[in-house]
Amino acid sequence: MSVITDQKPVPQPGGKKLREAGFTLVELLVVIAIFAALSAIAFVALGPTVRSYQLKGAARQIYSDALKVRTQAIKEGKVTGLRFSDDNTGNYDVWVETSPGNEDITYSGVSSYGQLTACAPTTGDQPTDFVFYPNGTSGGGSVRISMNSNAWKVHVPNPGTGSIKIEKSTPCP
Repeated sequence: MSVITDQKPVPQPGGKKLREAGFTLVELLVVIAIFAALSAIAFVALGPTVRSYQLKGAARQIYSDALKVRTQAIKEGKVTGLRFSDDNTGNYDVWVETSPGNEDITYSGVSSYGQLTACAPTTGDQPTDFVFYPNGTSGGGSVRISMNSNAWKVHVPNPGTGSIKIEKSTPCP
């Protein structure tokens, strides 16, 4: 009986030898490192975009609640409004006038969009309340909310119609 001691690898389909098939641990680690680096770059690059969408979402929420308040004023035949808190965080209460000088708070809008600042659109002071009357008109109202260098303004440009607008603005001071 003869013993073969120097056997060469058997060729595989595709021309690779048996000991050359697959990836080495070093090759897999390099691919994982490249993927991690690209993911980190993408995460950092998308941060401002995500914050911008959060801020626009907060402005849209205020806009939507202002529309609801206007509709409620018309439907119930009562003066209603949206009053911003004194801490300039964008939090607000929705109120309904139950009798002249008396109001019931029916809803509190709390900003769930992180660190944003609310201020008046022109002065940077406290935002002005949105007030709506039973005939659909408004006593006005405006707020500018900002986060970092982005800002949106929600306001009633024409109190006679009670229409509400949302538009890009400059940041609060």
